[in-house]
Amino acid sequence: MLRLHPPPHEVPENVWHTLLIVLIGSWFVWQTGIECTELFRTETAVTATEQTLMDGGGHPLYQWMESLTRDLEWNPLVINRSFSLAGWFLALLGLARLLMQGKGLVVAVPSLLVLLTAPGLTSYMSTGGAGGFAVYFFLKALKAVSKTDEKWTWIRAGAYAAVAAVLNPLWFLPGLGLLAGVFEVYRSRWIRVGCAFAGVGILGALVVGFSSDSGFSVLWMGPAAATQWPEGWMGLVFHRYFFAVAVLSALVAYGAFRRGVGWWSLVMTLPPILLSSFLASDYTALLIPLWVMGAMGLAKLPMVLNFKYPRSYLSVWLCQLLLWVPAYLETLL
Repeated sequence: MLRLHPPPHEVPENVWHTLLIVLIGSWFVWQTGIECTELFRTETAVTATEQTLMDGGGHPLYQWMESLTRDLEWNPLVINRSFSLAGWFLALLGLARLLMQGKGLVVAVPSLLVLLTAPGLTSYMSTGGAGGFAVYFFLKALKAVSKTDEKWTWIRAGAYAAVAAVLNPLWFLPGLGLLAGVFEVYRSRWIRVGCAFAGVGILGALVVGFSSDSGFSVLWMGPAAATQWPEGWMGLVFHRYFFAVAVLSALVAYGAFRRGVGWWSLVMTLPPILLSSFLASDYTALLIPLWVMGAMGLAKLPMVLNFKYPRSYLSVWLCQLLLWVPAYLETLL
């Protein structure tokens, strides 16, 4: 009797899902690259943060980089934009390394693809003062926490989280979430992380506050005089991010039964969004921590929902990418 032996390696249960995801994702990445190229050719400010920098305000680090081009014939924001883009790609590399620990590249691909293809996300992270290196340092803090067998990593974790909050105050609450997760899971190590976070955070805040023309107000969450939520944003969320919101809700609800550092950090990205009118912050900037932590949780979703073979996981992911197609078509018209 003829016996059919299974292949030694796992293959996708639905090849067409994988093929469509690759094709659509590649097209999105290509269009995003074109948008970033056009952005670097633009000499005027495209965000409220960039306008603040050109007016002489904002974070002192980004002010200093903007001042380097004042006596040159360069685009006045090219150094700031290059700095932001470099930090963003280092953050994506750090996220891949964090998710690949003992699991391989395949686990990291969905998270990376979501961050690279979300409409306008990478383009925004290419603008001056977007805080790409803040994302990078916070991911380094999460990676340091995962190394539970090394003594000094706990101190580095708190220091990295504090540096992220100093570079972009929107990462302060996720930093508190990291502390809450360490307190719950690794309580004996909490003092080391907390002291490093408080010490480096206070020192960094003093340096930034005294070196900025705006004083300590520059440490307020989100850029001042920023744009608010667009008109009809509820319909926009439903039509463009329906499946992303469903995944986020599942991560928050079901993850509550398996709480950890990542879950606490994700939950603490939500208060600034809910208080956006009080913070007077750029809604795009407020969403950056949520995108990053949500994408990281995406890799954990099959485990959280107990998916043994994620055919439905691929289906949901493909549906979300299809919802983003009109957004990319709008940029071509």
